Amino acid sequence: FCTRHTDATVVYLHNMGSHKNEASNHAIRRASTAAALSEQCYKAISPNSKDRSALSPSSQNQNFSAYAFSAQNQSLSNSTAYTDASQNESWSNGTAATPQRQSLNNPRAACGLLAETYPFIHFSGNMWHARCDHISTLLPTDLFFDRLERVQETLESYVADSILTAGVAGRHGSSSYMVGKGRLAWDHWVGSTPNLTFSDVSGKFPAEKQWKNPHISSAKSVNKHFVYRTVPQQKFMEAPHLHHPFPDVEYLISSKLRHKDFLLLPGYMVKYAILYQSLPAPHHWIWDHYPDGDDWR
Repeated sequence: FCTRHTDATVVYLHNMGSHKNEASNHAIRRASTAAALSEQCYKAISPNSKDRSALSPSSQNQNFSAYAFSAQNQSLSNSTAYTDASQNESWSNGTAATPQRQSLNNPRAACGLLAETYPFIHFSGNMWHARCDHISTLLPTDLFFDRLERVQETLESYVADSILTAGVAGRHGSSSYMVGKGRLAWDHWVGSTPNLTFSDVSGKFPAEKQWKNPHISSAKSVNKHFVYRTVPQQKFMEAPHLHHPFPDVEYLISSKLRHKDFLLLPGYMVKYAILYQSLPAPHHWIWDHYPDGDDWR
């Protein structure tokens, strides 16, 4: 769909956690769904600069319903095509997205509840609203999964040969979970390109455990807690406690120990080279977000 309609947008939703009848699962699913369908995310990816200029926290409509746009905007049925990300038969590989700075001067490529940059770039809950001109640059999912196998094999080989280290991951090591492979490849896919620009609505609650609180993510109030932000707002080293699983702090605070860690910039360069044969532009946010960017840029 997106390769034929690059000026459209798509929303990806799924029945997250439906196999576990737990209050926290219902809460994060409710919050993720509402965020992907929110006015804030619609405006974040809109090509209309007037939409994006209305995204400051003071001007947000916190009472906006997640399931219908206001009369001033196009309806979801007119502006958004719904497609399952697994339907990729007609998709073809494209080049990496044009580098864009993290500012409201440019529309975001994608927006969701909570953008995470550890252990790989993804949206918590894996529900999102994205521009088709971004989606069309992603690898078809079957090819993406195949290349992730090469990514893990290469990273494990480099760790075994002491070219890279795996200390920040702690006991998880270079497992499929930390690489973003297997079941988590679906979460990994939308944020896998080397020049991604993204945003979320977690300016008020920047940790997943907060959105798992049923009192915060209730059907009546979840939208009132959405605060738009371009992300990442903080450098990785400034808020390691927000990440899950928690990084090994001993390795993270030591520039010597972390310098060649596969979960940080060295690993991203290996991953991007294998997946897209491309690296982020010199001004991209990734070099400033992760430690030692000036050494690897």
